Amino acid sequence: MVEKYSWITIVPIFAGLVFSAWYFMIGGLLVSGLNFTNAVMALILGNIILLGIFYKYGGLGQKRNASSSQIASDLFGTHGSKYFFSVLLSVGQIGWFAIIADIGGRALSNVSFLSSNMGVVVYAIIAIFIAIAGIRVMSYVKGFLTVATMGLALMGLNNALSAPVVYPEEESLFFSGVGIVIASVISFCTVTPDYMRYLGSRKHVFLSSFFGFFIPAIFAGFLGIIFTITIRTWDLTLIVSTFTSPVMANWFLILASASAATSIFAPGVIMSTVIGKKTEHNRRRWTLVTGIVGIILILLGITHHFPTWITVLGALYAPIIAIGLVHYSLARKPRASKWNIDGIISWVTGCFVGLISNEPGINLLFAGIIAAMTYAFLIDFDVRTVYGRYFGKVLIHQDYQTIITKRQRGDGNKARKNE
Repeated sequence: MVEKYSWITIVPIFAGLVFSAWYFMIGGLLVSGLNFTNAVMALILGNIILLGIFYKYGGLGQKRNASSSQIASDLFGTHGSKYFFSVLLSVGQIGWFAIIADIGGRALSNVSFLSSNMGVVVYAIIAIFIAIAGIRVMSYVKGFLTVATMGLALMGLNNALSAPVVYPEEESLFFSGVGIVIASVISFCTVTPDYMRYLGSRKHVFLSSFFGFFIPAIFAGFLGIIFTITIRTWDLTLIVSTFTSPVMANWFLILASASAATSIFAPGVIMSTVIGKKTEHNRRRWTLVTGIVGIILILLGITHHFPTWITVLGALYAPIIAIGLVHYSLARKPRASKWNIDGIISWVTGCFVGLISNEPGINLLFAGIIAAMTYAFLIDFDVRTVYGRYFGKVLIHQDYQTIITKRQRGDGNKARKNE
């Protein structure tokens, strides 16, 4: 039985995820292509959609007491989930762990005797052990660090408001900005059931989503927008340097990147569900293993491909969310097959549309919509009915012959008993 926690325990974990260095960057990306009003509206609309996903899709973990890999089993079949989709869910979070830990690790190397690579490795190891400690320890650590990050960010805001405002010369599409906001968190959305399953009610699911994710995300994104149009950077190290020392700025970035622990927690849960016994000991072991994989990705330079990473995330993960929402809304009964062909076809179709789209951000919206429509069509499309329409006589003939054969066998058995 999974131990239950209050929504207040989950709030710092979610808040620490979005109120961090990389989400300030999302605000900066928005206002780099949109004017102030459209950037703020895109931020709000994108996070409203994400709030709905947190509540509906993440809430499946609480409602069904299921992890993200168990939900994937319903969507893609037990074998489809075990051999592919569970690994895919883990890869997304391992990638985010690598990106966030790289930011914090390089800041650590700036304030210590460690080289850049050693700083990254040490920082990543600390984040891994925080995740290994579990939900309660993560909640305490992330709560403290998030408050510290907010305090320094507000000091930076006071300094930024006195600077002149500079807007972008050319504007991108509004819905491209909305898509960028969604894409920044979409891979985490697929593993929110791993956190929500620790909650006791749907009310707690909403409260943790609203106060843990939505409010901090709006706050962090808005600050990123303000910093970019005033100080002309979303980089918190440079922002904090404007009102304090570079050493203090690097320590701030170390604190702000602590969400790396949140990112590597879910892969441990997923892999422990798929491989071996679903125990706390197995979760800790797989958290360590997936964390080591993340360190390797850091050393291979994953952070140098951040724009491509965002685009690919949208194409791969939006269809999973869309299929999940359709499945639990429209499917007549849970899938128990080894391979749910309907789900796999729908996912491949959505991914294809997302990957060929030329507009980053919007590709995510297209991928999700197409995957949802495809899945809704396939689960409502009864192949047996169509077969019966064109080959009904064959089916009737076969059924008739089967009935006659059974009757003949039954009469023969009765005759033997009478003898």
